[in-house]
Amino acid sequence: MVGRKVEEELLQRLKTGQYSAGEKLPSIREMCGEFNCSYVMVFRAVQALKRQGCLETVKGSGTFVVRDLQKHLEKKLLIYIFDKLECRQLNPGDSLRYTCFQRTIRKSGFMDLALQEDDVLEPEEMNEVAGALITLRSLMMEELIARKIPCVFISSLGNHYGMPCVTPDFYQGATLMLRHLLETGARRIQALTIDVREYNQASYAPRLQAYRDVMKEAGLFARPPLEWNIRNPENRNNLRKLMAGPEAPDAFFASNDKLAVELIHELNLLGIPVPEEVKVAGLENLEYLYSTFPSLTTAAFDNVELVRAACALLQKMMNNPGKIPPSVRVPMSLITRESTVSAVYA
Repeated sequence: MVGRKVEEELLQRLKTGQYSAGEKLPSIREMCGEFNCSYVMVFRAVQALKRQGCLETVKGSGTFVVRDLQKHLEKKLLIYIFDKLECRQLNPGDSLRYTCFQRTIRKSGFMDLALQEDDVLEPEEMNEVAGALITLRSLMMEELIARKIPCVFISSLGNHYGMPCVTPDFYQGATLMLRHLLETGARRIQALTIDVREYNQASYAPRLQAYRDVMKEAGLFARPPLEWNIRNPENRNNLRKLMAGPEAPDAFFASNDKLAVELIHELNLLGIPVPEEVKVAGLENLEYLYSTFPSLTTAAFDNVELVRAACALLQKMMNNPGKIPPSVRVPMSLITRESTVSAVYA
C-alpha cells in the first residue's frame, strides 16, 4: 500500500469511528503489518494526520485520536491542477510552485493532491475537496466551478474564466525591461510579438501597452509590433531586410523569452552581433532557455510569491463563501545578462 493510501485508510477509520475520539492508535510497527507497507510510509501518514489536527502524540504513552476529532474531519483536501505532460511529471516551474503549495497549505492542516488536466476524481473524493489552484482550463476545473468549490487561477493568460487570478505583472515587468534598454542607449526599439493568428493576444496586450507607454514617455516613436511566427521560413529574409534598412532597430523587446531566443539565433546566422550591433531582451525568465548565447536579459517573477498570493486568495474564498476577492498581480524583477550589456559578468 502506497503512502497516500495509508493516510486515506487511516482517515477513513477515523471517520467511521473504528478509531474513536480519545482512543490510542496501534503502534507504527503494528500498523506496518496491518497495511503491509514500510515503517516510513505509516510514519508519514501518521505525521500528516497530526498536521491536520486529527492525532496527537503523548510522550511516553503513544499516539491518540484527539478528543475534538469532529471539527478536524471537515473538508481538508486542496488540489493543484497542472498541464498534461507525456512523462507525467511537473515541469521546473510547476514543480517549484507545487512544493510551495504543499508547504503553505500543510501549515494550515490541509492535505494536498496534484492532478493533471485529464485526471478525474471519484465522487467521494470530489466531496473531500475544499479548494483548488488551477494552471489551465480543464474538465476538472469546470466540475469544480459547477460544484461552487473555491478555485484560484495561476496564469499569464488574459482569460481566467471568472475566477480570481494570480498572475505576474507583465506590464510592470515590460516597463522595467524597456527602461533598461533605454538606459543602455537604445533608441530605435522594435517590439516583437507572437503571431496573433495562432495565439491568444489578450495575454500580451499589457506587454505591448508598456512598450507604447515607455516609448511615449521617452519622446520616441513606438513602431508597430513585429509579429513573429517561429515556424515561418520567411522570418530570416524579413529580418535581413529590416536590419539592412535605414531605420534598422538598435534593440528588440521580445514579448516572451522564446521569441527572444529564436531572434538571437536568427541574428547569429545573419552575422549580426548581439549586443554590439543590436540588443535583445525577453520576458518571463524561462529556465530551459538559460543556455542561449549570448545569455538573455529578461524579467522574472517569483514562483514562490505567486503561489503564496494564490493560497492567500484561496483561503479568503474558503473563509467567505460566495465572495470573490480581486485578482492579484505579482511584481517582476529585471535580470541583466549579456544580450543587452557586453561582458556583463566581467
